[in-house]
Amino acid sequence: MDTFDKNASQTAVAELRLEPANAELVRYWFELWPGANLPDRAAFQPAKFKSILPNIVLFSVVPDEGVTVRLAGTRFNQLMGEEMTGKDWLAEGSPDRRAQRFANFCAIARGAVMLGHRRLVAEDGDDVISQEIVLPFAAGADGVHPVLGHSHLSRDDFLRVKKPQRGSGDGQDYQLLELPRI
Repeated sequence: MDTFDKNASQTAVAELRLEPANAELVRYWFELWPGANLPDRAAFQPAKFKSILPNIVLFSVVPDEGVTVRLAGTRFNQLMGEEMTGKDWLAEGSPDRRAQRFANFCAIARGAVMLGHRRLVAEDGDDVISQEIVLPFAAGADGVHPVLGHSHLSRDDFLRVKKPQRGSGDGQDYQLLELPRI
């Protein structure tokens, strides 16, 4: 099991300039760390975050094999135009971006955090920008790495977005932050 420098990880993530809901989620995620290890998925209590649950998606990642949507919040499903739970996340993306998406999720599963922004088109023609963060949990005994994604998208902005919108807009400026290891 990899061990991480929790203090250095907190310092590095704090520099990402997170939107309020993402910052709250990250603070809670760090509280779940058992020392120098990534937290277990079982320690995460979604009921503590009822206001952000619609924007959460939980993935099952098997590095070098695949990424499956384990559970998707209602807003996430509505933006995608269908229920995503159980779907192959790689197959849902455009073919020209699948390899990069897979590489990103393998890196997250192994101990990185991903932050990015997504441009969504609103009914009025303006853009709505959603900040997205993706966080790793410790791998299970079966080798599956739970990975948690959250999109900071207010209810008002969500209601402005055109729906359904397969592919859910253009991803922009995604960055991976490798968590410092001990």
